[in-house]
Amino acid sequence: MKPATKSLLDFAPLLVFFVTYMVLRKGGGAAGGHALDPGLMWATILFMGATFVSLAISYLLERKIHLLPVISAGIVLVFGGLTLVFNDDRFIKMKPTIIYSLFAAVLLGGLAAKKVFIKHVFGTVFELDERGWRALTLRWGLFFLALAALNEVLWRTLSTDQWVTFKVWGFMAIILVFSIWQALSIARRQAKAAKKP
Repeated sequence: MKPATKSLLDFAPLLVFFVTYMVLRKGGGAAGGHALDPGLMWATILFMGATFVSLAISYLLERKIHLLPVISAGIVLVFGGLTLVFNDDRFIKMKPTIIYSLFAAVLLGGLAAKKVFIKHVFGTVFELDERGWRALTLRWGLFFLALAALNEVLWRTLSTDQWVTFKVWGFMAIILVFSIWQALSIARRQAKAAKKP
């Protein structure tokens, strides 16, 4: 799949979530957990649907299912379902924390067990020695832990309007900047290695 297509499929459910909430919301929503705003209810429902549509399109285009999107979709289904069943927005607000924590646990746990899972994701993009892969794994693992902690602070202190906006645009910007930083760091490392006799 082309990177642009993959990025669009990854981002589309979030965009559906954001637009639905902003169009249908009734109020700003206090910080912390409370009864669902109708906008957040419909945003959660459509987010769940859009996530599985995106997964289905990915399968039709590639004829294979990747593990990480399936896990993410499963978490969306579980926490979205809990949000709707209990009429409580805390579940959907905790979902990013769970996903980022899971990614961190897989990367850092794998690193502790001398397994470098990130190589399966970036192995076709970068050529690194084992030390480089371990360093990249550590950085991404700690980064996901920081994102999980940040989400916990934000959903407990921001209004629902503010949290939804940051969830979609703020986290995307942070991840994009971090990804570019990592790519540039790897490029510099490879350039230095190439200059050595």
